[in-house]
Amino acid sequence: MVVTVTNAPRAKRRFIDLDHGQMHYWDLPAHDGRKAPLIMFHPSPLSGRCLLPLASHFSADRRLILVDLPGNGDSDELGVADPTVEDFVAVLADVVGELAPGGADLYGMHTGASMALGLALHSPRLAHRLVLEGLASFEPELRDLLLEHQAPVVTADLEGRHLLWVWQYLRDSYLFFPWFDHRAECRRPLGLPSPDVLHERFVDVVKALSTYRQSYRASIGYPGIDKLGGLVGIQVLLLAGSSDMLKDATRTAALNGGHDYVELADTDSSDSGRQACAAAIERWLDQTTAAVAVRDDSHGSLK
Repeated sequence: MVVTVTNAPRAKRRFIDLDHGQMHYWDLPAHDGRKAPLIMFHPSPLSGRCLLPLASHFSADRRLILVDLPGNGDSDELGVADPTVEDFVAVLADVVGELAPGGADLYGMHTGASMALGLALHSPRLAHRLVLEGLASFEPELRDLLLEHQAPVVTADLEGRHLLWVWQYLRDSYLFFPWFDHRAECRRPLGLPSPDVLHERFVDVVKALSTYRQSYRASIGYPGIDKLGGLVGIQVLLLAGSSDMLKDATRTAALNGGHDYVELADTDSSDSGRQACAAAIERWLDQTTAAVAVRDDSHGSLK
């Protein structure tokens, strides 16, 4: 099936059958196979669909694979109570191994960044290079607050109040961080997206109403910045938009870890921002070497 999405190239929707169920992804084929594919993981609570506008700005000589995380979009949930990032990446490793047996470059935004990093730690042979947009480890007080309120349990009712909740939830996520704290000091420097974009994201959350929160909670509890130090032989680009609530933590992680860092004016809410983001990622991929980590199985370590 071929789907055309606004401001995005023609993308094929595909599924993979795994032990836990089916995984859905958007496949944007390359004109040739000279460059390693770029596998992209979306932020919560959305799906790979939200990355299609960004994907439209990459050159056609790189295959792009936009994965719906388990329990999001059209991918089946894991079937695990309160899954961790490690639970998710065990399945994502199967996805990458199936679609790119020789490994791939990995991109992730927010929750997707936690998943990409976790996957590189879990299966370093599959991760050539990492591009992490908005990576954080929350301080305990904020982490606990987010775990309690950021992704609540929402159930359908006969009056349709869950539909109104989802719309307001997504709207407020643009306006405040955290979305549930409407004080002036929590106001984000953003406007609202178009009604069409908000509707598209609304559909994603409604579709995954009973499972959207699983990847969110896994990422909130994941100490991503601390985990960066465990990478061996994998180059990392950290980037953030100027309005990203995780910008400061991401920049600090890059400085402390000696990783490349790019800060952009905007990366999600404008077409020019997405174009600049794609260009920065492609420049970095073209200028760096994919130093694939090799596991020394006799010692259980990386070399």
